[in-house]
Amino acid sequence: MGGRGFVGRSPRGRELRCIPSREPFEKHHIFPQEPLLAGWFKRQSIDIHAFTIRLPRSFHSWLHYCQER
Repeated sequence: MGGRGFVGRSPRGRELRCIPSREPFEKHHIFPQEPLLAGWFKRQSIDIHAFTIRLPRSFHSWLHYCQER
């Protein structure tokens, strides 16, 4: 218990583990970077580059290039 990959406990007391990625991570912006929207966020004093999440490279590519729109 509490070994490698251990990250905590669920509300019901179950042990939670993090599964290591088999590929590199990339940063994904939560807020859009499209110039018109980026300008709006800037006027609201929101730094869009401060709000990112780490995603495996293949999933990040899928989000931007492969998903059906």
